[in-house]
Amino acid sequence: CRELGLVHNQALGHERLEQWVDAASAWREFLRRRPRRADDPNALSLQQETQVRRHIASLYWRTGEENAALQFYRQALDAQPKDEGNAQLRSELANLLNSHGRWRQAERTLREGLRHHSDNLLLLQASGLLYEEQDQEGRAQQIWEQILKIAPEHPIAREHMAKRLTRQAWDLERWGQFDEAQALYMRAIEYAPQDTDIKLDLADMHHVRGDQDEVARVREDLLAQSPNDPQVIEAVIRFWVSHDGSEQADALLQQAQGSPEERAELYALVAMGYCRADQQIKCEELIQQAVQTLSLIHISEPTRPTT
Repeated sequence: CRELGLVHNQALGHERLEQWVDAASAWREFLRRRPRRADDPNALSLQQETQVRRHIASLYWRTGEENAALQFYRQALDAQPKDEGNAQLRSELANLLNSHGRWRQAERTLREGLRHHSDNLLLLQASGLLYEEQDQEGRAQQIWEQILKIAPEHPIAREHMAKRLTRQAWDLERWGQFDEAQALYMRAIEYAPQDTDIKLDLADMHHVRGDQDEVARVREDLLAQSPNDPQVIEAVIRFWVSHDGSEQADALLQQAQGSPEERAELYALVAMGYCRADQQIKCEELIQQAVQTLSLIHISEPTRPTT
């Protein structure tokens, strides 16, 4: 027990000195010396042993010794029963493999896990993100749809489905298939009702079609949803600026409510939009308004009495 404690402390000491290879070797020695009898009071639980192997793997990843890292991840996976803990470990390994450009191995790792847990959300999510990163949008969409059948409110799956439908809508819009594009935009909004950009993409399509009533409806829905949110108001103003609607943008800016802090943030956000559009005079005017609004906040704050 004492020798085991010494090896444990030695491993921690190497880590503090960032001697990763020596730390990994010390942890390996710790595993070699661990009590093997289950009734030994110093024996490691399965979970503890798995954690040590995982930690050794992470140390080897740090030093670029990927094969050694994979060996210890595999040992940890083999030691774990085919349960949720195994899925967590497998997902972690897949993310590491993918981050090092070994996406095929990452895919195989996730598939092995899904053979045992076909409805595990962690493994499915990792698979969806992997396929998205590899531009395999069809396979990614199948994964997101599978997740949503299991967990309809899953936030990441809903977000990616919304993005996928929006991209499909853009393609249809470019080909002039506006009704089909609108249907996809509406589906995307159902998945991500708080996403301002999707709604503005829909408004942009209505603007292209010359349907100003629909443009106004989308804009009003946005502002009703978040009447004092500087980010939302700025997005709508940016829409008008990009469509030569400076008068509408100015009117909306003047009508904006909210606290002085929110108005100052709004002026600054809109100023950046005008700067990007090379409208320098308007940009400088709004920056000045933001500064003045912040100055008023400072002036209105009560002065603390000095003692």
